[in-house]
Amino acid sequence: MFRYSFCFLCSWLLLAACKKESALQPSGIEETILTVKDNPNDPVDHAIYQFFQRTGIPCYYNDTLAKKEIGVFNGVPRYYYTRLTLAYSGAAGRDTAYKYNITSDKSKVLPMLQLLEHDLMPRIPSSVKLFSVLFVEDLAVRKNYIPTYPELTALNSYGGFNTMAMRIVNPDTFSVESKKKYLAEALGTACYKRLTTLTDIDLNDFYSISRKAFGDEIYNTEFTSWFPDQNRKPEEFGLILYYPVFEIFILTPMPEDDLRSFLDAVFLYSTAEFNALYQQYPLVIKKFKLLKDFAKQIGFQFPD
Repeated sequence: MFRYSFCFLCSWLLLAACKKESALQPSGIEETILTVKDNPNDPVDHAIYQFFQRTGIPCYYNDTLAKKEIGVFNGVPRYYYTRLTLAYSGAAGRDTAYKYNITSDKSKVLPMLQLLEHDLMPRIPSSVKLFSVLFVEDLAVRKNYIPTYPELTALNSYGGFNTMAMRIVNPDTFSVESKKKYLAEALGTACYKRLTTLTDIDLNDFYSISRKAFGDEIYNTEFTSWFPDQNRKPEEFGLILYYPVFEIFILTPMPEDDLRSFLDAVFLYSTAEFNALYQQYPLVIKKFKLLKDFAKQIGFQFPD
């Protein structure tokens, strides 16, 4: 009897599961968050809106885009915030590796809009999408795995989860070289974000140059322990970024930091300038050339 009852129950559940359901329909409550609304009474907000109308790129000086009350607990309203974020982990939530501070003087954003529109954007190809730009007072990354380095290492830009953060500067105070370096880092940031999302460019071709030459995992390792007599240099294995520790040993970078260091160089130096700097290190030049070719494949242009 139990067996027949069980079979009947399973059959009924199967029929219920196969019942035709209504097609899913959009709720109509979605809202486009990455946009800019005009405020004609505020010169900064109005300038940002005009920039958005010309370029389609939303810019912000605050990482909180929206605030919505979702309930009250013990008489205190509770809110849901929509924010820009530099990185996100499904396990840990918002990443704390990158630290930034929101500016207290939004008028500083005005010259940044000019720098972005006239100096940076003309050099970014259409294949590289800037979803938004967050202007911040300062920007830094934590590198706690390097004992003698400051807890926070300053950055000029970083390609985040749904935005590109840029440290606010006054372009009028820039020398030619300092402006060139700032723009190179921003271009490298944009290029890095695009390269790491493509499937038709294999970045292992870049990393493998140093790994094969080293014969082992070269990244995030104590380089000096492999050569205690200190008769070899990281550049011989294609590295231009590494960390001396206590003047005793050398730590090599994480793979992504190696990539970023070369991208900064790609946009800072001409091929002739870079070759002159590292003429004794053919693997460094090989990685530079490969990465420059990658950048050209996604639309970046170079004078040489």
